[in-house]
Amino acid sequence: MRPSQAATTRPTVDVGETVLVAWELLQRSGSRHLPVVRPDGSCAGLLDRADVAVACAAPAVSLSALRVDDLLRGQGLALVHAEQSVRHAVDLFPDRRT
Repeated sequence: MRPSQAATTRPTVDVGETVLVAWELLQRSGSRHLPVVRPDGSCAGLLDRADVAVACAAPAVSLSALRVDDLLRGQGLALVHAEQSVRHAVDLFPDRRT
């Protein structure tokens, strides 16, 4: 990846990663939302910083086993095209805005 691309690329997290990895990515990027991708590269959902923060408040024993896909369960689904922004995806869920 060229340096100019790295500066404009939004981080993503794999569905099988731990919630701690998702939190670290959110912290480093300063983003409020983190796209979640499946192994084939397709979008599985969108994590909100507040949801990840709440999950990270869990006891350390359970937190080590908590995966990103655990946070996605129960979220509503929406179709967002590749050319649309993450902001557009978030706007589809007005009750989940932070």
